[in-house]
This record gives sequence, structure tokens and C-alpha cells, in this order.
Amino acid sequence: MAANGRTALITGAGKNIGRACAHLLAQDGFNIAIVGSSDRGACEKVAAECQKFGAKADRKSTRLNSSHVSESRM
Repeated sequence: MAANGRTALITGAGKNIGRACAHLLAQDGFNIAIVGSSDRGACEKVAAECQKFGAKADRKSTRLNSSHVSESRM
């Protein structure tokens, strides 16, 4: 899959499947936006790991299911 500078938003990327997805997409050339609400340290670690693959990676802390986030995105 060619990323062409696109950014992937990954929720739950601090562990398990989300982490694996972040790594694979970073290796394919995607920039990575990690959204996590519970384990900040794990998400920051995954962002650093993705940067080692050459991706731009950043972690944001928010809850995507909260009403204020949903309303602000519409």
C-alpha cells in the first residue's frame, strides 16, 4: 500500500492490534496519529517506535466517544 504522505489515525495503538497496525502503516510510509486515553506512556512509546520507521508520529489524548468531540468534528 503506497501512503503518499497520508496520515493514519489509530485508536488504541498503545497495545496489541493497534500497536501492530501503527507499526505496519509506519513501515508503509504513513504518518501516524495515535489517539489514546488510558495509557499515555504506551502510546508515546509506540509513537517513538513509528518514528524509527521514518514516520511522523504523534500521540493525542482524548476520548473519541465524548459528545464534545463528536459535535466539534461535524
